Amino acid sequence: MHGFFGCLAGLSILHPISMFINDPLKYDLVYFITLQQIFAPQHLRMAGYFAILGGTIGVIHAVYAQNKAKLYAEINFLSITDELTSLYNRRYFMSQLANEIERAGRYSHYLSLLMIDLNDFKQYNDTHGHQRGDERLKTIAMRLKNAVRTPDFVARYGGDEFVIVMPEADKDKALKLAKRLHEKVEAYPFTNKIDVITVSIGAATFPSDAQDMDRLINKADSMLYMVKKRRASEKWAGSNKSTKGGKVIDAGEREVLN
Repeated sequence: MHGFFGCLAGLSILHPISMFINDPLKYDLVYFITLQQIFAPQHLRMAGYFAILGGTIGVIHAVYAQNKAKLYAEINFLSITDELTSLYNRRYFMSQLANEIERAGRYSHYLSLLMIDLNDFKQYNDTHGHQRGDERLKTIAMRLKNAVRTPDFVARYGGDEFVIVMPEADKDKALKLAKRLHEKVEAYPFTNKIDVITVSIGAATFPSDAQDMDRLINKADSMLYMVKKRRASEKWAGSNKSTKGGKVIDAGEREVLN
């Protein structure tokens, strides 16, 4: 299409202009406006040259525009994607969460947030190295992404923490997903027992637990901290309650056991 319009521009614009500039007395303004003599047989060769020139310029512009659009799409993708896990990154999460909270408030909908932390990840990294730790993070990212609903989105919050935003999901839906995440993560068929992944999850819901983005994040984070603290206490006491990965505590102090 660009080539066609380039050829058309070469024939109808560049060629007449060149003739007018070359001999303005012979090809005066009347000839230029009415295109008289412009496409006479003696001028067809020159018209062809300008058509080729215009077409070439059109094709070059098309390739440039296509490459520019592709580069922009790649840059945009990289700007919102976590390099290691291919999930959304923290910046995109914050932007989308703000949008979803605004939308939930406008239409009086619920919105839930899950904060997920890998248990004993630092110890695993220190023992087995960062390369295997990275593989562990990629595995958990895949498991989380495959477990959520279609409207939900998963992001890497930082380090070994992940977040899931659940539009139009009340507390019950959030807790059901959290329990399913435990099952999905811990059911992964690892070949080595030392690679088994367990997670702790904190949940909070807008607007019942918090009325803005910062408070919602803080509430989910504080619930996650309670889960981790309780798990550590039970582990120290030799309890078997958390040997399969821990609990989920929401902002209403309810628990979902594995």
